Amino acid sequence: MYTLNSTKGCSFTNLSTLDLSAQLRGSAFLEPIFEHETPLPKFPKLTHVRLACISPEELPPSVFPALRTIYIYFPQDRIRLQGISRPPSLRMSNMLSLLSRTPQLEHLTLDEAIPILDVRLVPSHIPGMTLSFGTRRSRRTNTHVQPIKMSCLNAFSWYHCPPKDLWRFFHFVSLTHLQTLHLLVDPFTFRWQGEREGEMFDMETTTPLSDHPISTLVVKLPNLENLVLEFSDIEGLTTCFRKFLVPSLKTLSLAYTPPKYLMDYNLVPDLPTPESIFRDPPMPTLSALTISNLNLDLKNVLSLLGYTPSLRSLSLEGCIGVTSLVTSLGARGLNSWICPKLDSLTFIKCDDLEPNYLNKLILHRNTASEMLTDAQPTGRPLKPLRRRTIKPLTDSSNVFADARNLPPSRIKSIRVEGCKRVHDWDLDSQTVSSYVLY
Repeated sequence: MYTLNSTKGCSFTNLSTLDLSAQLRGSAFLEPIFEHETPLPKFPKLTHVRLACISPEELPPSVFPALRTIYIYFPQDRIRLQGISRPPSLRMSNMLSLLSRTPQLEHLTLDEAIPILDVRLVPSHIPGMTLSFGTRRSRRTNTHVQPIKMSCLNAFSWYHCPPKDLWRFFHFVSLTHLQTLHLLVDPFTFRWQGEREGEMFDMETTTPLSDHPISTLVVKLPNLENLVLEFSDIEGLTTCFRKFLVPSLKTLSLAYTPPKYLMDYNLVPDLPTPESIFRDPPMPTLSALTISNLNLDLKNVLSLLGYTPSLRSLSLEGCIGVTSLVTSLGARGLNSWICPKLDSLTFIKCDDLEPNYLNKLILHRNTASEMLTDAQPTGRPLKPLRRRTIKPLTDSSNVFADARNLPPSRIKSIRVEGCKRVHDWDLDSQTVSSYVLY
């Protein structure tokens, strides 16, 4: 660290990857190296940075024009327990300063890295305000900042983040171009720590984000396509994403990850209602859904699938209640088929999966699909008269309306792995295009 910070004006011309870590026990951390008037070191080809137990504040405050990925591992609670006289800290002001100097950043990963929230938001719409970062060579921002726009960042992973408060991060860092988001949320009781005038405190639901009025606290991610939500309790799941809107979602993964201290790993919680998870549960563009380690409450899982008319792939791993769901998927409802475009199924370690019911699902959906194909007219199609009697539906409404009239697609792919009741399953090779049994 001393070498990086003391090299005045030097250019690390060929350096592409920087991996820095600190041994916590008995470590002596450097005193802060403050900005000087001398030229800063340059990193023209640095594309990857990995920091373990090192704060971004200890990096030189240079601009990193080619940086593409940042990985930060910083378990603050464990660092404090090491008995270090001056333990380092990860602060939001350091984080924002670093991000403001990475114009090409594409992937950010925070692993057990929850920065102390020591800044206040200044809304971007306030006239006369400019980005409050002082000089570009500062290791910290000012205490009042406007959002940073990360136009190239398309993937963000945050492992062990506070479920009630993680939405605040997205107000300080604008991620409108984000395509992939992976969140591993801590238990419901964990809160984000803040600092105001030198005093530390835990966030409350009513803790203001800004000294100015905020038009909305809702976070909209218009380009998000891939979302992974891992959680250790249901309260964390039903809290972490309530302030988000994701209108373009294509793949979704919901995974219960039991905490390490839980003795009985066989106790899995019920899948909650989609209305309790999402602010706007309809997902007309979703094509792939994965659910792991949950009890599939039939009413709730059918409600969730009812919001996904474009679903093509369903994967269940370590789930309970699978047979009831399989039975429902294999039967036409009162008005329509559930997920009519579904053509791929995966079952991993689903102990109550019954092969007979899975056979019936494939048979019923494939038969219905073939019957419609055979019933298609072969002559010249009649062109209906043009007529408009009602206001056209929105694109989203059209998707749901069309799904109610669609026949089921043919099941093309089946994967069964580690399911106790499925051993020697006699499946006609002509039934599906791809069949894998482990």
